[in-house]
Amino acid sequence: MNAFFNIACVAAGGALGAMLRAKFSEKLDGKSAFPLGTFCANMIASLMFGIIVSCESQICAPEWANLFLQT
Repeated sequence: MNAFFNIACVAAGGALGAMLRAKFSEKLDGKSAFPLGTFCANMIASLMFGIIVSCESQICAPEWANLFLQT
């Protein structure tokens, strides 16, 4: 794969992740001092990242899919 396609996969994964995180945080963040939505979004993202990285060696996914999902 060329470098531009890899960059595009990372950009697309980052954009989608940012939008999902913002919507999730928007639904859960309240008026309290602790940002519960942001905390939960980060915990879910960390769990998903760990699962993706651990499955990466067992599943022969293309490099672009790994870049997209890990971002």
